[in-house]
Amino acid sequence: MITIAIPLRDGGTGSVPFPPELVVAGDVVLACSGVDRPVDDAPDVSVRTLLAGFDVRSGEQRFLLDVFHGGKEPPAPDQVSLPGVSEDGHIAQLLRRGEAVSLNIGSPSGRRVTEIEPTVARLLRAEEAVLSRPIPAPGGSWVASWGLRNPDPRRLRSHRTECLREGGPPLWWADDERVLGSVGDIVITRAVGEAMVGHAVGRRIGTGAPAWETDFAPGSRVELLGDLVLVMDRSRRARERGQRYDAFIRHRMERISNDPIASRNVDWAAEESRAFHELGKLLAGPVRGIDARTGAVRFRIELPGDPVGPVAGGAHVACVVVVDEEGVGGVFRYRAADGAELGRRGFHVEDHFHAGPAQPSLQFPELIGADHTHLLWLDGRTELVCEILSDPGREVWRLSLPHVVVGTPMLGVSEGRIFLRDAESLRIFSEES
Repeated sequence: MITIAIPLRDGGTGSVPFPPELVVAGDVVLACSGVDRPVDDAPDVSVRTLLAGFDVRSGEQRFLLDVFHGGKEPPAPDQVSLPGVSEDGHIAQLLRRGEAVSLNIGSPSGRRVTEIEPTVARLLRAEEAVLSRPIPAPGGSWVASWGLRNPDPRRLRSHRTECLREGGPPLWWADDERVLGSVGDIVITRAVGEAMVGHAVGRRIGTGAPAWETDFAPGSRVELLGDLVLVMDRSRRARERGQRYDAFIRHRMERISNDPIASRNVDWAAEESRAFHELGKLLAGPVRGIDARTGAVRFRIELPGDPVGPVAGGAHVACVVVVDEEGVGGVFRYRAADGAELGRRGFHVEDHFHAGPAQPSLQFPELIGADHTHLLWLDGRTELVCEILSDPGREVWRLSLPHVVVGTPMLGVSEGRIFLRDAESLRIFSEES
């Protein structure tokens, strides 16, 4: 195991914490840190954000890029996006300063190059923002995407995507959709709004012209796995769950009205669960697998429950954690080409009904990544497990982590190495270690 200290000082007087996120891109792993230091030899101390780049094999630092400065407090998570990396090694991040958003581009050496202001830069205003990782496009341009959150953290109120370039007119194309990711010369976007309109588009990255489009039910989960778009429709389950809950509320009000004294001693949570389950299983959730390049539907399958937590996969396989209202679940593996089930590893979650559908939990396996032979997942956020993809439950190894992992951005996988980030260090694990 190699442990690298993330640079927290650059000639300044101290350091500040920064969200422990990292990005593995090609042969470079990128990680941010905060630093407070005088700016331009002025007496005032200003917080800056440094983006450090390390070689994925040796762990040697390649560059240190100054990407954000000018505040008295460390930047919040909604002020700096995860970095995007182009094939020629240029690095781009979306930055938010006050009411404005800009795209900052650095060279392969880590030297700051230029800053581009999008045409609708003040969409963010003073509310919480969502800054997506920039996607490289032809001709030195970048697809930048950002939006505003609703008070409900699971939903976005509005979004903006622009394809920006250096030199000349900065804007190539734009739309009011959210970017999911890209495959080759196709960037996949989906409509975002108050109604969570079900519409996704595969756009040609150089022009923004639609290559394909598809509709889906509001509230569906849409994920990009390699060259596969997974559309997980939860509308039938959500509608039936709502109907059962309404029926229970009517039953409860009738009992209270008929016998208000006796109803005071009723365990209504237990009654709700009992009434819900007496009606049998909820409807299964349909899933479509769509080719991200062409928009062709590769397969249609039914999930026996709610998809929870991150999905994982790539060119050969799609892995989903599914749990039903009884708490019975499993890690399901599906062949990316045709949706054939390749196996499952079961588990049971206590009291999942009251936790609600599709909510993250320490009881669920949290998927990290998968290739054609292995599946990597977190067990309780304290152990990293590698198991044989074709033989569910057969573990290759289990690694105890030095601290609790609070999200997949803290972990990265590349070329047989695992990268784990915390506030002050970057650890590199290999099979040899």
